[in-house]
Amino acid sequence: MDHFSAKINQVVIESTGKRKTFTRSFIANPPYDLEKRRGKLFGLIEIESDKPKVLDLINFIISEFKACYYSPDLTGEEPQDIDSIFEDSLKDINLSVVSFLESEQIILDLEKVNIILGIMSGKKIHFTHVGNLNIFLFQYLKKSQY
Repeated sequence: MDHFSAKINQVVIESTGKRKTFTRSFIANPPYDLEKRRGKLFGLIEIESDKPKVLDLINFIISEFKACYYSPDLTGEEPQDIDSIFEDSLKDINLSVVSFLESEQIILDLEKVNIILGIMSGKKIHFTHVGNLNIFLFQYLKKSQY
């Protein structure tokens, strides 16, 4: 096996508190050749807020992450370093999110923002996080492979 496949499941624990949280997970499905060169994006975003515009922000982050990461390099050459592409995409997303927050006039308490964004490429997983989210990564193996 030369690559990982992923499935994201959410485990939701209901609390008696009255906080409102917007949560969304995703796994990108790029064309096979693009996935082979750049991997597959995944993420989990949770923002505690009572503002409906937060859902637009979450969708914006996901679409920007996919667009930035999978966009072709302007030099015409395919970069070989997944880490660099990932880091450059995160920088671009940060700038785009700031612009989005200003244009939509959304004010967020950063202590209530939890995000995990990652990329699976071959047998490697790269990810970054903001906030305080717990994520569990499980790798399925048959009993005979342990």
